[in-house]
Amino acid sequence: MAVRIGRSTLAAIALPVLFLAMAGLARANTILVNTLDSGSQSAPLCTLEDAVTAANTQSPVNGCAAGTALGAIALNVLKKSWARCR
Repeated sequence: MAVRIGRSTLAAIALPVLFLAMAGLARANTILVNTLDSGSQSAPLCTLEDAVTAANTQSPVNGCAAGTALGAIALNVLKKSWARCR
């Protein structure tokens, strides 16, 4: 009986600590690229180059949010095509 109480006490202490540790690791940020321009642009534009820099340095760069170790870079740009009218 004493062994069972000891195991349940250990589980009651260890599981919340484990969940708190995992919650800190699960945070991720998605950096949204919103322009096809190259180089660096001022906010609110986020170029691919700035997104990669923000992900690597884990700090905001121009119009890009700060990256995280588990983050992603998403491309949200529309390529405009102009049709010729004859």
